[in-house]
Amino acid sequence: MKSEAGSDTMPERRSADYKPNEEEDKNRQAEKLKEEVKLMFGKSMELLAKLEFIDILMKLGLSILFEKEIMEALDTIAASIKINNHTLEEDLYATALCFRLLRLHGHEISQGENILEEAKGFSNGILRGAYSTLDGELAAKVAHIVELPTHWRLDWFQVKWHLKLYERNKGINSTTTILCELAKLNFNMVQATHQNELKEVSRWWKNLGLVGKLNFARDRVVESFMTGLGLVSDPKQSSYRKWFAKAIALVIVIDDIYDVYGSLEELQHFTDAVDRWDSNEIQHLPEYMKIFFQALHDTINEIANEIQHEKGWNQVLPYLKNVWVDHTKALLMEAKWYKEGYIPSLQEYLSIGWITSGCLVLGVISFFSIMNEVSDDMEHFLETNQQIMHDPCTIVRLWNDLSTSKAEIERGDAPSAIQCYMREANVSEEMARNHITDLISKTLTKVNGLVLAPSAASMKPFVNVLANYPRVACCFYQDGVGLAWWKNLGLVGKLKFARDRVIESFLTGLGLVSDPKQSSYRKWFAKAIALVIVIDDIYDFFSIMNEVSDDTEHFLEKNQQIMHDPCTIVRLWNDISTSKAEVERGDAPSAIQCYMLEANVSEKMARNHITDLISRCVSMNS
Repeated sequence: MKSEAGSDTMPERRSADYKPNEEEDKNRQAEKLKEEVKLMFGKSMELLAKLEFIDILMKLGLSILFEKEIMEALDTIAASIKINNHTLEEDLYATALCFRLLRLHGHEISQGENILEEAKGFSNGILRGAYSTLDGELAAKVAHIVELPTHWRLDWFQVKWHLKLYERNKGINSTTTILCELAKLNFNMVQATHQNELKEVSRWWKNLGLVGKLNFARDRVVESFMTGLGLVSDPKQSSYRKWFAKAIALVIVIDDIYDVYGSLEELQHFTDAVDRWDSNEIQHLPEYMKIFFQALHDTINEIANEIQHEKGWNQVLPYLKNVWVDHTKALLMEAKWYKEGYIPSLQEYLSIGWITSGCLVLGVISFFSIMNEVSDDMEHFLETNQQIMHDPCTIVRLWNDLSTSKAEIERGDAPSAIQCYMREANVSEEMARNHITDLISKTLTKVNGLVLAPSAASMKPFVNVLANYPRVACCFYQDGVGLAWWKNLGLVGKLKFARDRVIESFLTGLGLVSDPKQSSYRKWFAKAIALVIVIDDIYDFFSIMNEVSDDTEHFLEKNQQIMHDPCTIVRLWNDISTSKAEVERGDAPSAIQCYMLEANVSEKMARNHITDLISRCVSMNS
């Protein structure tokens, strides 16, 4: 008799049947599609087809995955044009596309700036006139361009719009189908990275506690992160976006200290303290300045150490400290102008306005964060080439002034570029605004030249960031995205308990509808939800019962039943995300607590029940 170990009968074995998790599966799909796309670069294509292929890659946010292949393809095209005197003049569309792509990637293709300006004005007029006769995909493209030129837009923020446009095209070919499939996978993976970064930055900001300790300070951590994301969306630059968000959040608070809260004597002492950069030498400062200086000192020291560790630079802190000294001295000068009632000329105003925009501080951090190669020449680059940051920072300053000037006049703030030019040239506000708009356009042309300059070739990653400064400013300030309206409304200043959430409100609307033709909807939505948040604060925190009970019984009429399930989902998601914090504060009970009491179950079981309820509501409304 054979022992069990030697038996011919195979024992029955269990299988765990492990399946790859969703993230691993998506990564494998993406890698497979990337290999297919790389093979496409080697296929023989007509010149126009090759250009359109590269253009689609860029519009779908995929160019970062194929930088080497794109540069090689465009280098070959540029060489062919020079050697063979190849021309596309018989095809205006192909000529324009070729010119844009080559120039965008550093090839000096001169067409004459005056001719380009004339062509822009001519084509814009034609498109506006033709729009009413168009429909479908072509109408959507024209509306997109007329609303804001491609060169002013931030590439990453346009990916979803382009993706939807390509997918709606019934004549889509197999190549574009593959690119769209890869774009969706890539967008979701990169967005997950960005979301995790925002969570980390938000935790840092909450732990820093400045908003709770300094009740005059603006809470702008989401806007701060979104600004850095607009400059650089590359998932490999995660550390940069977090460093940038922390720095700009501090820039905003220090702006509030110098513009709104501090006395001139306090500001002078604070400026001196920043110059010394010693947290042991701040005993003479008022308490609120001690709190902020310690936060600034510790955060910038930490950022400098992290940059040195990750990027290999030798001495980062002296540069960061010096640029903060320059920033506070410029802010102090503006504060003195305000206290003295002095209105400078536009040129004098901009001589420090480009610094007080905060962009010089952020530019220096960007330089050390983005550039990887460390050499003696690069270490002294900022000392000898500070002018390279001047024009992008000036545009940000001017965009900001155009957006906020009316609100600042009403508050009695220091003069802006608008007021300076009105006084200097003795013109109306409308004429001053037109002049500033024209100045932005002319300065942008200089920034375009900066990107193309041969001297900038070795600094291309950093120069690309600077070139995005004006685009980010346009994104945040054009039409105000509700910012100008919110500042003019002044609720946060008048209602100290109210949350300042206008950017989050706008981003919520943008997530619902990104169609450029729905610009008005997004602004209306942002205004409505910003007010909903303040009303929520009134009902939850500030008012007593008899102040809020009148006239609320008819808030929802019978014909609004259609909104019930979507609103329920939002309510439940909100409770799942905030319940613990609300319990600690002693707020009104949430859905979690209600079900725990009703069903006599644990918090975990209640959360599972609410999650299941959300899923059922989603299924019913899908």
